[in-house]
Amino acid sequence: MFRINYKRLRESFADDQVDAVRAILRGDKDPEDYPGVDAWVRQCYGRPSDEELMMAAVNEALGLHGVEAIRGEWVDNFHGDCIATFANTGDTYADTVFWDCAEQRFMVSSVGAWGDRAK
Repeated sequence: MFRINYKRLRESFADDQVDAVRAILRGDKDPEDYPGVDAWVRQCYGRPSDEELMMAAVNEALGLHGVEAIRGEWVDNFHGDCIATFANTGDTYADTVFWDCAEQRFMVSSVGAWGDRAK
């Protein structure tokens, strides 16, 4: 189970969307229950990681524009130089859900705030 700042997420998204994210991250809802995630998995040769599946499901639950990567320093042999992934809102300063590859945790932030933090 992963914990994030749901109160902050509720400031940007509808209650039912945030409840769906909570169910995904708590393991109460299978990410593959989302049609887009299921279709993606069926196209993959190797199964995506649980975190990748959860991020894809979060993206679909929030009705966003896909999961994107932020590249930077080397993290490990699995993630390479992908330091984080996020569900793209289309707005640099809108809060969204991130997966921090180095810290192995989900978090709520904006792409702009993430970039400011990295400076």
